[in-house]
Amino acid sequence: MCRKLLMIALVLCFVAGTTQAALITAIQRYNSTNTAPAIAVSLQNGSLAYVDRVHIYQDIPAYLLGADYVKVANDDRDINTGTGYKLDVTLARDATLYLLIDTRVGDGVKTDPATIGPNAMFWVQVFGWTYTGDTASIDEGADGSINSWFSVYKKDVPAGTVTLYEQREGGINNYGVVAVPEPATIALLGLGALTLLRRKK
Repeated sequence: MCRKLLMIALVLCFVAGTTQAALITAIQRYNSTNTAPAIAVSLQNGSLAYVDRVHIYQDIPAYLLGADYVKVANDDRDINTGTGYKLDVTLARDATLYLLIDTRVGDGVKTDPATIGPNAMFWVQVFGWTYTGDTASIDEGADGSINSWFSVYKKDVPAGTVTLYEQREGGINNYGVVAVPEPATIALLGLGALTLLRRKK
């Protein structure tokens, strides 16, 4: 019996890991000639945040560890919002998408949450993203010091393509993009794994 339970636990862990690794299937950025963004897997403390800087994530909330994420271009923070910067993120399954938004948004202050409003990434509010109350941080240059912080926003989205818009206000900030499978998706796959195990009895 213990052996069977151990096997079930191993299968569920394998299924969950496999699901997460293939969650973001494509990305497409518009109106920028800077370094192209890239899909990355297994977000961890110490993971690279950008494709064009040696800046690393620290203090990542536990529910984001191991997730798929997008490494954006830090240089894209200087794109004029009037040029219509967009980032399309395509998901294989329903997911919770997280935006890690520089805390300086809206007021230029690092030490309080991002201030989303009519003049500061207002699309986040318009399209129903909600603030989790959590933060993540950035070690610029991977030298052991924390230099900036992100407020974590989230939105449940269906499989398909989600469009995100400008990353900056005042040329000082970026956002990170992290995708986590909906719990129901993992549960269904886990149920399928249990069914397969029972059939082998």
